[in-house]
Amino acid sequence: MSKIDYRNKIILAPMVRAGTLPLRLLSLDYGADLVYCEELIDWKLIRSTRKVNDALGTVDYVDRTDGTVVFRTCEREKGKVVLQIGTCSPERALEVAKKIQEDVAAIDINMGCPKEFSLKGGMGAALLSKPDLACSIISTLSSNLSIPVTCKIRVLSTVEETLALCKRLEASGAAAIAIHGRRIDERPQHTNRSAEIAQVARALSIPVIANGGSKEIACHDDIERFRVACGAASVMVARAAQKDCTIFRRDVEQVSQVERKGAPVDVGERWKALEPLIKDYLYYCVRYASPAPNVKYCIQAMLKDLQESPLGKKFLEAQTLVQICDIWGMGEFCRSTEEQQSAQREKNSSQPAYVPQVIRTVRGGDVDSGVDGGVEDGKDEIVESREGSELSLKNNRTKKLKTMESGEEGALSDVSKSPVVELHIAFLRSLYKEDRDLPKTQLLVMSRKKHVPQPKYKTEQVDKLFRSEVQFNGQKYTSTYWEKNKRAAEQGAALACLVSIGAVQPSDHALTQRTRF
Repeated sequence: MSKIDYRNKIILAPMVRAGTLPLRLLSLDYGADLVYCEELIDWKLIRSTRKVNDALGTVDYVDRTDGTVVFRTCEREKGKVVLQIGTCSPERALEVAKKIQEDVAAIDINMGCPKEFSLKGGMGAALLSKPDLACSIISTLSSNLSIPVTCKIRVLSTVEETLALCKRLEASGAAAIAIHGRRIDERPQHTNRSAEIAQVARALSIPVIANGGSKEIACHDDIERFRVACGAASVMVARAAQKDCTIFRRDVEQVSQVERKGAPVDVGERWKALEPLIKDYLYYCVRYASPAPNVKYCIQAMLKDLQESPLGKKFLEAQTLVQICDIWGMGEFCRSTEEQQSAQREKNSSQPAYVPQVIRTVRGGDVDSGVDGGVEDGKDEIVESREGSELSLKNNRTKKLKTMESGEEGALSDVSKSPVVELHIAFLRSLYKEDRDLPKTQLLVMSRKKHVPQPKYKTEQVDKLFRSEVQFNGQKYTSTYWEKNKRAAEQGAALACLVSIGAVQPSDHALTQRTRF
């Protein structure tokens, strides 16, 4: 088994939306020893495919159902990146870990997230109350992988309970344990229980990684002070690093220190102090084609109250990566890099990234709208993936559906009671630079011009996936794609409608085949 020395390390903590490749690489540049990716749910990785991305020089794990990149890594962080999994199943965790172990340095199991999503799914901090399951996950992975397995927990109600759990996790094969010094019901404003971490650290033979000290960490030297206070082998830094990655470096003045010198700091001086950091971050965002919303989210954390300055407000108005880069004088770099990446993708691929094909079917009866073909009512079609393998699909009517409705005139009738035109067409947000170009907006404008009732949407939820149906001018339309949220599902239905009635050409959009659940 390959080993990592978890002692005397400064580590970037796993952070949702923030812990993607650009911030991980920036943290390594500034001196982090290890970097954790954001928590990734087991089933998302199970349904992903490993792809070598020659255009970016990365290895991507791509969700087969919608083409999104679940996890992206590169050679620069090899041996340094730790994959954190959200799971409540030893079997699924092992399937994921075996799939990805050649591309990461270690696997970490999230046992500390207190968010409702994790708790309801039996993941994160829910595992703290299920020690048998938690230990089973660790033992299953540690005995079957060639890389180390760790976990990240929170302190329990008493030190004795925390210590008892940690001893069991150690015996199950955990190579190290990261401990956040707040309980499940406590938040950042509460004091971190450093003394409790220290008591556990003294009793274990494996390294303990202290976490939860961002309120106490404002410069590099504070990291060591926090480590000593916790009696830990290493420190994991979250929010302090998200706001200022220079925190990992001893030889530079942190941006946060510029703000803490005593006298009020001029806005211009603060912008000047932040500029090198943001430019370094944007370089990696452009280099590795990061989605603009993620980029914006991370820069907002760096800017803090500077978002209210004139330049900050201009930044908040930016919607695309190019627009964001323009603010820091990197627009041309972004444009030229995107062009090069696009050309490289075309050169390396004998077929387009998305298959230009629309599959139209009719549910519930005949439709007088020129629909080609159809399927028997109540049954799902079987489609082929790009690789040609058949995907067996479950009849979605056997699942209990949660229904949400929108539109001024209330609910639509049950989907099985009237014809619905289905298109196998994907809504990809990145194709729409302006909100006015979005399918829902286009369809609403069309309804007003034609003086017909405005579109009405009905959304079905199965587990954590969504699919919408729109009624427009007396006809119902839907995309066969299941989306990750209600907004995207409604956009997909609107797009299916626009393509069906000829208002939008299919060639204008990225089309592909995705599994119907």
